[in-house]
Amino acid sequence: MEPSDSETRKRLTLYPPKDAATAATMDTVRGNIIYLGELLEAECPPGRELSLALTKLEECCYWAIGSIARNQP
Repeated sequence: MEPSDSETRKRLTLYPPKDAATAATMDTVRGNIIYLGELLEAECPPGRELSLALTKLEECCYWAIGSIARNQP
């Protein structure tokens, strides 16, 4: 299969950080999202709502890190 610049390839390719500053930004974002998730686990009763909130945080982390990674200089 020939390499291409398809939208699918762009969306599904892993973009590792190109420098220490980008890696640090990713770590900061991820760390704060983890902090919020742990806060929710500590303060919210278990159940469907908490489960959905944690799923949305997982999505948030995915998209936030993706935005940083895909838009590196």
